[in-house]
Amino acid sequence: QSNNASIDGEFDADDGDISNKRRKLTFADLPWHKDDIELEDPAHPSRRETRRLLDLFSTDLAQVKSSIRNSAHAPSGFPTSQWECIIWGEPVDLNVIFSYLHRTEPPKENVGRVGDTQVVFGISEAKKRVETAGDWISAWNRVVHATRFAFRHREQELREYGEYIEGEFSAKIPSVHSRIILFDIAVWNEV
Repeated sequence: QSNNASIDGEFDADDGDISNKRRKLTFADLPWHKDDIELEDPAHPSRRETRRLLDLFSTDLAQVKSSIRNSAHAPSGFPTSQWECIIWGEPVDLNVIFSYLHRTEPPKENVGRVGDTQVVFGISEAKKRVETAGDWISAWNRVVHATRFAFRHREQELREYGEYIEGEFSAKIPSVHSRIILFDIAVWNEV
């Protein structure tokens, strides 16, 4: 028998047996971890705190979502699918949030069953789209409240970004507002 860990378990050096327990993966095991640590910029503690919280959330996403849903302080009127984006560190979809603000019926759950297995389908297409400065501001304010709930240290950054985009809307004629919205989408997909 080899002294290497198996796919199903890990090697127990004391008695030469393979246990059924899997070794827990740590971030230090990942090949890029050392590079990330070396590149960490002490001038940006917000990035470090965001990464720490995302690592924490990733340990039990279901528990995090449940805790948000049951919190008396969580912002109401924010779609579950977008909470998932926030706790995963993924970009939110302002169209989904804007549609959620103007819904007239409860959101339909995209869940089906095949025998005893529950199948969760992807997010359905937003029924309304952000098309104006007012639409963007309404949806953005919801994003700020929700993101601040999970990442309190990012509130100022979010407010400053919102003010920047609002300034862009104010400085441009309405016919080019769609370009500002596309710019915002591009920023969120990169940051």
